[in-house]
Formats: sequence, C-alpha cells, structure tokens
Amino acid sequence: ERLESVLELAARQGVVTSFIDLQVTELAAGEQAAARLQIPEGTPVTEVGRVIVVDGRPAAYMVDLFPSSRLPAFEVS
Repeated sequence: ERLESVLELAARQGVVTSFIDLQVTELAAGEQAAARLQIPEGTPVTEVGRVIVVDGRPAAYMVDLFPSSRLPAFEVS
C-alpha cells in the first residue's frame, strides 16, 4: 500500500483539481512545530493553508508549515 496525496489520487483518477482560499501567514514556531521541524522555538515559519477543490467541490483543507528561511519569498498580507 502506498500513501498518496489528494492531488495524486485525483490526477490518477483523471479529475480536475484547483485551490481556493489560499492563506499565507508568517509566525514564530511554537514548541511542537519547532520540535517536529527540528528548529529552535521562535524561529520564523510560514504557514500555508488552502482548500483543494475536486471537480468543483471542496474536498480537503490543507495546512503546511515551513521554516521561512527554506522557502522562496511569499508575499504575506
């Protein structure tokens, strides 16, 4: 058995996907995030949230958290 992302699964089934409600926020890593990312607590991180739409209907809400220094610049509003 292989773990597939929502996007991989949809592509394999030939359905159309898109994103809505993209939210990008910069914040300081809390204790749990810092431990999981192996960075010092308080390190700047970028949180990216979005809704994946499959065949015109919301299918998943996804949130990713990245150390800000490891990403290309995002415009944070």
